[in-house]
Order: sequence, then C-alpha cells, then structure tokens
Amino acid sequence: ERECAEAEAKRDEYESAWSSALQFAAVTGELNVKFSLEIHPKVYSFKQHFGRELVALRLSHVLGREGLPSRVGEIMSLTTLSLASNGLTSLPDSLCQLTQLTSLNLLRNRLVELPSSIGNLGPRLTELRIATNRLEKLPAAIGTLTRLDRLVVDCNRVRRLPDTLAELTCHTVSINANRLVSLPNSLFEMKSLTMLTANDNKIRQIPNSIDESKSLTRMS
Repeated sequence: ERECAEAEAKRDEYESAWSSALQFAAVTGELNVKFSLEIHPKVYSFKQHFGRELVALRLSHVLGREGLPSRVGEIMSLTTLSLASNGLTSLPDSLCQLTQLTSLNLLRNRLVELPSSIGNLGPRLTELRIATNRLEKLPAAIGTLTRLDRLVVDCNRVRRLPDTLAELTCHTVSINANRLVSLPNSLFEMKSLTMLTANDNKIRQIPNSIDESKSLTRMS
C-alpha cells in the first residue's frame, strides 16, 4: 500500500506541474517545463486539446534515460525548440521533420553527434546552439542550413570542420574550446561571416585564405 501511495503521489505531482504549464501554453502557444519525469501526452496533440498550435517548446531537466521521444517529430508547428540541460546522448531523426523551426537550442547535453538529416531543417532555421556537448565533428549536411545566422559550437571535442561551411550565410560562428588544430578555408569563404571566435583550441596558424574574406570584421 505504501508503494502504491507513493506512486500515486508522484503521479499527482506530475499532473499538477504539467497542468499549470499547459494552461499557460494554451494562452501563449509557448510551453516551458523544468524538472519533470517525462513529456506529457497532451503535448503531442496540443491543438486537439487546446485549440491552438504549439509554437515554442522549452524543456530543461525533463528527459530521462530514454532521451527525446521520437514523437517530437509530430509537433510540426514548432518554431522554437529548446532542449538544454537534459543529459541527451542522441537525437531521434524525427526531430529533423520539424521544418518550421527557426531556433534549436541543444546546449549542455552529452551529444556525440548530430543527425545526418539535420539539413532538413534548412528552410527556416536561423539559430543553432550546440555548445557544451561531446561532439567530435559536424555533419556535412550542416552546410544545407543556409538560413543560419548564428552557429555556436563552443565547448565540444570537434577536431575538424566540414568544407560545407562555405555554403552557410552565418554572421557569427563561435567554436571556442574545441580540439581544432587548423581552420578550414571554407570558414573564410562564407560570404556573410562578420564575427569568428575560435579561442582555446590547438590552432597553430591561420590560413592565408583569411585575407580573401570580404565580410569578416572581428576574429579572436
């Protein structure tokens, strides 16, 4: 009986925490949740329950060992998705079905790689924040995120950057505290890059191609 009572108490606490967050989201279209056990089922059928689209989902300290459910790909209306500080080690490919996203925040997780299909987010994504993970490389498909304005890759384990970066139109690229030993020419072929920070790496020399950059105004 004691175990049943404890389980019921936890369930009541879970429902109570989500109830207030969902009520707020029903008015604003934005759902912000911290410290929960799992994603509430109503999130996946938000419009059916609340009569409006869910446009922003911010989860922190919510996702457990099972990680991000593949059902996240069902929330096609999202323009903002923040999954910072969830201990994620991987992402489901279904996340890349969210083609309305303009901002994706994956800060402070344990990701070792990004989905190879991340290029599917290209149509609208302007900001990608993947700092403080365990990434050793970026997929070549990142070059198809042609709407990106800001790319933050600080505090990872990246050793080499893909040549496809040249296709990006970012104004800001931040790659501090990685394991880079050189910077590729593709960085300086980016037509809109104005600010580049690459501190705390193992870079021995800057390529001569930096002189060919017509947009870069600040580098550190």
